[in-house]
Amino acid sequence: MSSHHFVKENQEPDLFILHANSLGQVQPLLEWAPEVIVAGPALDQVLSWGIKIDVVIVKELTDLTLYEKLQHQEPVRAIVCAAHQDYVSVAFDYLTKKSAKAVNILAESAMPGFSLVPEAAGFQVSVITAGEKWSFAAQGHYQKWLAGGSTIRIHFRQPPNVFVIDGLTADGGFFTANGDGMVKIRSGQPFWVGEPL
Repeated sequence: MSSHHFVKENQEPDLFILHANSLGQVQPLLEWAPEVIVAGPALDQVLSWGIKIDVVIVKELTDLTLYEKLQHQEPVRAIVCAAHQDYVSVAFDYLTKKSAKAVNILAESAMPGFSLVPEAAGFQVSVITAGEKWSFAAQGHYQKWLAGGSTIRIHFRQPPNVFVIDGLTADGGFFTANGDGMVKIRSGQPFWVGEPL
C-alpha cells in the first residue's frame, strides 16, 4: 500500500532558484511539488537537472533561444525583470500577488536575502546556501528546539534596540544552545537566523 501526501494548494513553500547550487540540494525541496521560479542566470543549469520550471524571470524576452529552451517546459510563465530591478524584488512582487505562504530561496550567499527581502514580507522566507539555511524572523521572534551545543548565527540589518535570547550563549560570531531544549530570540525588529546544513 502506498502512502500519499495531500497538501492544500499554495501551502507548500515555493522554490526560487536565484543560484543553482546543486541538484542534490534541490531534490528534497521538490518533495511537495512547489512552484519553481528560476532567475535567468541560473536557467541553463536548472534545465540541465531536468526538473519542471513554472516561472522564469529574465532581463529580456526578445531572445528566441529562450523560447526554444523552455518549449518542453510548457506551461511556463516568463516575467521580464527591468534593467533597474533585481531578480529578488521581481520574485517577491510575483509571490506577494499570488498570496504565497512561504518561499525557499536557493542562493550563492545569504546577502541577497539580507539586503533585498522586504522587511514587511507577508510570508515565511528562507535562504539556503551551500552551507547554511537562513530563516527570516519578520515578526522579530524566533523559537526552535535545538540540541545542546548546536550553533546558530543571527543577522540584523541595523543594530537592534532590543534583543533578548533564552537558552543560548554568545560565542564569537555564533550563539550556542546551552542544552537540549527550546531556544528563543526576541527583538523589536526583523532579523535572520542562520543554521549550518
